Amino acid sequence: MAKPFITTLDVTRITFLVAVAVSATIPWDSYLIRCGVWTYPAGGVLGYSLVDIPCEELFFFVVQTYITGVLYVMCSKPVLLAQYLPAPSVGNSNPEDAGCRRQGWTRKARAIGQVALVSLTAWGALLIRADGRGTYLGLILAWACPFLFITWSLTGEMILSMPWPATVLPIAIPTVYLWLVDELSLRSGIWTIEDGTKLGVSLFGSLDVEEALFFFLTNTLVVFGIAAFDQAAAACDAFPELFPRPADDLPVRELLMARVCPTSRYDGRRVRAVREAVGRLSRKSRSFYIASSVFPGRVRIDLSLL
Repeated sequence: MAKPFITTLDVTRITFLVAVAVSATIPWDSYLIRCGVWTYPAGGVLGYSLVDIPCEELFFFVVQTYITGVLYVMCSKPVLLAQYLPAPSVGNSNPEDAGCRRQGWTRKARAIGQVALVSLTAWGALLIRADGRGTYLGLILAWACPFLFITWSLTGEMILSMPWPATVLPIAIPTVYLWLVDELSLRSGIWTIEDGTKLGVSLFGSLDVEEALFFFLTNTLVVFGIAAFDQAAAACDAFPELFPRPADDLPVRELLMARVCPTSRYDGRRVRAVREAVGRLSRKSRSFYIASSVFPGRVRIDLSLL
């Protein structure tokens, strides 16, 4: 019903990410509940649970990933991702070219981000070991930052190169919305964070700063995860000599295999050609540029080059 705005490939990547998010969150969430960091009053939940996690909490994992995933898909729909693929320099590349300059600073920024995420993971481990008021913060950092490190290492350059509305908005909008909903839940006593495990600092109202950070990091995880999926799809569409079948015709397993293809094998000339074609099309014919977003990736690339 939503085609061409939501395609089969979009449904596949959101469904895959929901499965990954639920699988990765269940052990962590169960540990927090069993350790007494989170508590749920008997009158606030239905009473059905899986490994001590209320069914409502399990449903929330799915809903949050779905909301953020769909918003990312809609925000990134106008963007032809192939032009933002990291690619090796070609022999006649001009060091002053905007694409070359952008790729240089994105590599540096990715390295800085990697160092920051490793440092935050280590800090989280220290907070957990201290077993005090920073326990909940430590558990959040030690759980989320390693996953962020993996996705950032894989896709950081492309994420930094993309237009900010395609990445910032899908993180910011669900985060603010969930802050408001969670503040209402905490104020209503639907669930509680135990005092001895949190810093006791509120962002606003009853919303603890740890909870605010949790929603920001989890929404960032969702966006980074889909972006990593998108980089594989963009590579399949951009380089037919490496990937004969387009991304919308590939199963998830083969798309994941495409993601581990080293970027050194990417054709830098083709990425540069796509970038120039899209730039010219967006300047000279805005209507054709916007209309091209409804076409599958490989067809869209061919039309842009034509």
